[in-house]
Amino acid sequence: AGTEVKNHSHPMEQMTWLISGKMEMEVGDAPRQAVLPGTIVLVPPDVPHQTWYVEDSIVAEFSAPPKSSLFEPAADHPYGARFLGHD
Repeated sequence: AGTEVKNHSHPMEQMTWLISGKMEMEVGDAPRQAVLPGTIVLVPPDVPHQTWYVEDSIVAEFSAPPKSSLFEPAADHPYGARFLGHD
C-alpha cells in the first residue's frame, strides 16, 4: 500500500491481473481508474502506463514477449529460463 510504479512504457504487451487488494491504473490517454480484485488490465506495447497501490495487493503480471530484464541470468538461455537438472 502507498507505493506506485511511475509512468513508463515498454515494447512488450502486458497483462496485469489483480488477485487481491486495490490499485489504480492509468493506461495511455484513459483516465486513472480503480482496479478491484479479479480485474485484468491489458497494456498494449509502447503505451505509457502508471500504477498506484492503494492497498497491499497480490498481482500477477504477464508480458509477451517475456521481460528478460527481470530474469537476467536466463536472458541468454534459448528457453528463457534454466531449470535445475536441465540445460
